[in-house]
Amino acid sequence: MVVRQAVNDLRIMVYAENVENVQARSAARRGRQRQYLDRAIPLLVGGVLFVLSMALSSIAMSTQPKLTPIDEQTHIDYAWEVSHGRIPRAGETMSQEVLDMWSCAGQDGTILPACSSRSPASGYPASGENYNFWQPPLYFMVVGPVARAVAAVDHSLGFVGALRWLGAGISALGLVALFHELRKWKVPAGAAGAASLLVMALPPVVSASSRVTPDSAVTLCSVAALVVLRRVLVEHRTDMWSSGFLTVLVAGVKVLNALPLLAAAVCVLALGLRSGPRNHRVRRVLSAISIPLSVAVVHFGWNWYQGRYIPVGYVNPVNGVNTQTVAGNPAAEWLSTIFSGSSMVSSYYFSDSVSAWTMSLWVSIIGPVIAGLAVLGWLMVDRTDKFMAVGICLLVGILVWPLAVQVQAWSTGHMYFPVMNARYGAPFLPIAAALGAMVATRRGVVPLYQMLAIGGCGLATMALLGLELS
Repeated sequence: MVVRQAVNDLRIMVYAENVENVQARSAARRGRQRQYLDRAIPLLVGGVLFVLSMALSSIAMSTQPKLTPIDEQTHIDYAWEVSHGRIPRAGETMSQEVLDMWSCAGQDGTILPACSSRSPASGYPASGENYNFWQPPLYFMVVGPVARAVAAVDHSLGFVGALRWLGAGISALGLVALFHELRKWKVPAGAAGAASLLVMALPPVVSASSRVTPDSAVTLCSVAALVVLRRVLVEHRTDMWSSGFLTVLVAGVKVLNALPLLAAAVCVLALGLRSGPRNHRVRRVLSAISIPLSVAVVHFGWNWYQGRYIPVGYVNPVNGVNTQTVAGNPAAEWLSTIFSGSSMVSSYYFSDSVSAWTMSLWVSIIGPVIAGLAVLGWLMVDRTDKFMAVGICLLVGILVWPLAVQVQAWSTGHMYFPVMNARYGAPFLPIAAALGAMVATRRGVVPLYQMLAIGGCGLATMALLGLELS
């Protein structure tokens, strides 16, 4: 009897141990599956966003094969010159190869010399001059040589086509970067994906992603501001050198693309001095100061470099088209547009062959949403919440960016904009979408399914570019 009881006890112990081993193996297997899903889902969502963005850019490019009148030919020439180891100078005309590309592609609203006519530059608008020589060269240094290599391999694509596809790819990478950055802010994958989907469907973003322009990097540059805010205010990783270097890269693409970083610097100064050890507060101040200093180095440094080659008495041929000369103190001219910052969606360009009805409907729906987030978004999160920094950054941005544009125009030629072009505020569109995802995450003000519906409707509307022709 005793022996039988001992055997039964031993069996029970072995069975319990086996059960525990099975449960432990099951838990470990579930843990590995969870880790696999945690890695796979962001990659899958990022891949879907990239493919959707490239498809939408492809539709936009196919419906408007002609060059857009928003300086696209100057950007093509800049990239061409850089790919041949040269930098455009003031007063120089475009190369004959680019003039031929311009004629063969055509341009909306402009009569050009015949394709392959080898016409002189005098027969083109602005006498064929590259008046965008003053722009920083980083974007063109990246896309120019790559496009030239791609065009040499695929002759059917050509240099212009390669540049446009590279711009579409840069825009798509920006959307993927926005999604992954929001995940680092602990925003759920659904809300982060919805925010990226919304940015993808905004007309200024689609317009920039389908032509040759540094604006195609606007989303990627905007993500840099979210990175700085997260590193300095959330993770307390204060490094002025990394903030400064990131700003130099962004401003090197386009100075106005650094506007969100300048707003982030103001936010760091406003929030970073409230708490923490004294040495942390000092490092936050240094990180914030490094941003405007970096912008100034790029802007004034490049103007100084190009200014050495400006001929005496040179006048930019586009002066007076959208700008006017400042007479005396520019304060009154600057103040006239200072409250136009909440309009960031209404400025874009699509060919006349594209129906404007659905586009206008989409802008009239999403415009007030973006403006509302910019003005009231910071009130929709808790005052002690980490998301508060993004709300303040956006609010500062819409108040400051019109003035910053006016200051840049004045510093480069004593000019000002009588009417502020909303496309200069486009760098804040991804910040607004990110704040919307954060508000939905924290407060549930906008349910997630509604955010997905808004983004999906916008995506469908933009897809009509390829379907609804006038």
